[in-house]
Amino acid sequence: MNSEILIPLPYTKSNAKMAVLIRNIKSLIQVDRKEKAFLAGDEMKDIPTIDNAWLLLDNERIHSYGSMEKFPETEQFDNL
Repeated sequence: MNSEILIPLPYTKSNAKMAVLIRNIKSLIQVDRKEKAFLAGDEMKDIPTIDNAWLLLDNERIHSYGSMEKFPETEQFDNL
C-alpha cells in the first residue's frame, strides 16, 4: 500500500520555529491516512509504508511526505 501527501507549492514556512526536511529515508512506516489508535492481529500484516521517502516537518508537525521518486525538486528547499 502506498499513500502520499504532496507539498502544496510554493511552500513557505509558517510562523515556524524551524522547518526540517529529511530525505532518502529507507522506509517510512505507518503512512495510512486513516486515523487508527493502533493495529492488532491480521492488520499488522499490511502496515502501509513508503520506501526511499522524504518527510517535511514544519512547526514540529508533519507537513508532507512522499517517495523520493516524486520529490518536488525546487529551490524553495535549498535553505532547509
